[in-house]
Amino acid sequence: MRLGKAVVCLALAFAALTSVASAQPVRRQAVAGQILVTFRPAVNANAKADAHRGARGRLMSELASRGVALVAVPDGDEQAAAARYRRNPDVLFAEPNYIRYVPEPTAHGGDTPLVPRDKLFGQQWGFHNTGQEFYCFAWIFGDFCFYQGTPDADIDAPEAWAVSTGSPTVTVAVIDTGIDYNHPDLASHYAGGYDFVHSTFDPLDDHGHGTHVAGTIAASFENLTGSPTTAEGVVGVAPQARLLASNAYNLAADPTHSHAPPSAFAPSTDVSFAPLEAAVSKLKTSAAAFDTALAAKGPGLSAAQKVKLDATLRPLTQSLMHEEGLPGRPWFKNVIYAPGLFTGYGAKTLPGVREAIEERRYGDAQKYVGITGQALTAYAAKLDEATVIINGG
Repeated sequence: MRLGKAVVCLALAFAALTSVASAQPVRRQAVAGQILVTFRPAVNANAKADAHRGARGRLMSELASRGVALVAVPDGDEQAAAARYRRNPDVLFAEPNYIRYVPEPTAHGGDTPLVPRDKLFGQQWGFHNTGQEFYCFAWIFGDFCFYQGTPDADIDAPEAWAVSTGSPTVTVAVIDTGIDYNHPDLASHYAGGYDFVHSTFDPLDDHGHGTHVAGTIAASFENLTGSPTTAEGVVGVAPQARLLASNAYNLAADPTHSHAPPSAFAPSTDVSFAPLEAAVSKLKTSAAAFDTALAAKGPGLSAAQKVKLDATLRPLTQSLMHEEGLPGRPWFKNVIYAPGLFTGYGAKTLPGVREAIEERRYGDAQKYVGITGQALTAYAAKLDEATVIINGG
């Protein structure tokens, strides 16, 4: 589950702010020499002008859609001027132009950031960004990662959790596709709910999105499951909060469309994977030769060989890029792995081929079989060059 989030994020953020007024600098409560005046609906311009003259105010500007006027009055006369306006029956209300401040956050001080041990917390870079790599998959030389985070580009969740992890007295309603209330990250937070689609008190998620959102809000902190026990899954912003589920969306039924049996798909077109299979076979051979050479001669490489090897391998991943990019998103060039097209989540293998087949674009599928095969062949060729350098060539 990956974790969509407004009210709870704000609540947790404000929990980390100081509540001691004396710790804040002294600030003005309102703008000097200004008040806000709202007239009753249908009050005409002449009546408004009379009100300003009678209350000794000068119109500065007006938000016509709301009927709110910004009025200049003598400095120090704001409260009295507002009272004069309120005595006019055409005025709905009048008050000083108050200034609202967000309290300055306190320093983290002696509170040690609370970093959970949940298995997938490292992927929640929006919560805690240390510059970690993500969207990773196993590759020939270890994990290959598409992205690296920017340190501290996050909501400082561990720092906030050091102050508070929320409270079970707070219940958040998730108006979505329901919640998988059996999920080990969510079961202890479930506070009931209702399925408005089927008119039952069983809002079990029939899609997955509501569960995703619920996890973003309140997935358990270090919930221990399994044997041996490990802290699994992810963590929610407020991991002590309760969750009220609501299934408000019907997956299939649309009252604006009639229902009929689906029409048959056109016959599938054969796609030959021979170019891709040949490229994979070649890559396996090249990788095995590289591993053997590196194990045997890697420790004894000269400084010149290491420089040459580094220059050969450094642009290796560029071999997996294609200048046309992927169908429908030409800005994404990697033909081996990409985020899901419609969700942006996870990593999809051979996306040009796979997505084309899923969408029955068989011409594109055949095209990207070739493009992907060429990318893997180019990758293998670079490995062959590196093997030659290791072997003293």
